Amino acid sequence: MFPDRTAVAARLVDSDASGAWTQRWFELYPRPCLLLGRKLQVLGINTAGQAMLERENTIHVREGCLGARDRKAHLVLEEAVRLCPLGEPARRIHFGESSTFVLRFVALGPGQTDPVALTLRSTEQEDMTCADLGQPFGLTQGEQRIVERLLRGCSSQEIAEAMGKSVLTIRTHIKRAYIKLSVTTRKQLFARLLPFLDT
Repeated sequence: MFPDRTAVAARLVDSDASGAWTQRWFELYPRPCLLLGRKLQVLGINTAGQAMLERENTIHVREGCLGARDRKAHLVLEEAVRLCPLGEPARRIHFGESSTFVLRFVALGPGQTDPVALTLRSTEQEDMTCADLGQPFGLTQGEQRIVERLLRGCSSQEIAEAMGKSVLTIRTHIKRAYIKLSVTTRKQLFARLLPFLDT
């Protein structure tokens, strides 16, 4: 689905130098998205993208360019946009101190001056789903439910309250899931499971 729309958008870029293609791009993408130049200049942003950026402070638009709150995050963003190649699968990265965003980059042309489409997805959205982790990692259904809540930014206490379990029980499940996934932090957890998320 996404590559087809990307191909359409790339043809719109080639066929319409007036800039009207940005409106058509946003009609194709109801999710929060931006069109960026390779130096992070914002060529367009849809209403959903604007609303998400207003709610969050991890990333922002200032003086017509996309930026990040801290320097390290800004460098990650800068590199992802600059090096985004045409024809490659969409590059997805987690972003934010607690992995609050999934950023998905797609080049809309072969040149280093061609724009990049960026879609934003908050990991806190309830409709974000994760593929079955039982087969590849051996997670139980209970561990998977806990991991999915961790990916949405929930604390151990919040998970315990939502699942009607003790915090100690939840922490034990988290520890077992981390061992099975070969991770030790939430950031590593997110990076490990990013390919399994429906974003």
